Amino acid sequence: MKHLLISIPFVLVFLILPVEALAVGETWYGAFVYGFQHSNIFHLIGNMLVFVPLVHVMRERFLFDYWRILLVPYLCSVFAGLVYSGEPVVGSSGMIYALIGIYYASAVGGYHMKVQRKKKFTIWFVVALLSMVVPSFFGGVSLFIHLASWVAGSVYAFVNAAFYNVLKRGYN
Repeated sequence: MKHLLISIPFVLVFLILPVEALAVGETWYGAFVYGFQHSNIFHLIGNMLVFVPLVHVMRERFLFDYWRILLVPYLCSVFAGLVYSGEPVVGSSGMIYALIGIYYASAVGGYHMKVQRKKKFTIWFVVALLSMVVPSFFGGVSLFIHLASWVAGSVYAFVNAAFYNVLKRGYN
């Protein structure tokens, strides 16, 4: 239940601020705030139906604090927004794909997590990849933002794992 509280900023931004003011490519500050705005209520609900459970999984698996679960994907999606130069974009899917990148890179790198159900893990990976690629062919979805956020999240996870291993084992 308390994981649902993380959706409050997204709902408030959706209700209060206009979409046009927050889209990447529309304003100079769009890259910093686009992740909190959505094009319609269905876009918001769909993103939250993925984001909230993913935050819950990350919290349980990695024992991350909420600030890390929210701040790191936000920064990854801001990076993607800053290097993006296409049509205006809104939505929290950049943060979602950054979390997915962190999840998979951490599993591959062995940081805090071992893959126990490899078949389920592989199926989920393929579904996540297809959900990023397939909609981009129908327009209105930015493959670049999703991919850049996934890569940024993966890079964070590998760097974090390297620092974790250095601190755990020493500098030798």
